[in-house]
Amino acid sequence: MTNEVVCLLLVGRCRQLQQRRTKHIASIIVRDSLRTERSKQRAVVDDIRDKQEQLRIDNDVLNLMIGRSEELMVRLRKRHGEETQKRNERSVTVQQSPSFLSRSHFYYRSNSKHVIAILSCPSVRPSTRL
Repeated sequence: MTNEVVCLLLVGRCRQLQQRRTKHIASIIVRDSLRTERSKQRAVVDDIRDKQEQLRIDNDVLNLMIGRSEELMVRLRKRHGEETQKRNERSVTVQQSPSFLSRSHFYYRSNSKHVIAILSCPSVRPSTRL
């Protein structure tokens, strides 16, 4: 009977040992799958961080370009204003000069006489046909 009891105890302990080994292997498999999942998640997070960093750099470059463009636009507006003012000052000076006024009147009369001469010539008259 002692041999039978010992055998039963031994069989029971062997089953317990086998169950523990099975649970241990199952927990190792779960642990490994969790590690794999964590690695995948870290890779995704790293990719997102890299993309975020690249977007930040692109944003900084674009902001710099916008700033330079605005500075250039301000300089061009200022230069345009100065050039317009210079042109207006030259125009006023030229228009106020007596020689400009007499030349303008001469060209006006000359052009008027030329137009009248062209219209009075029968060979040059515009046709009335449609």
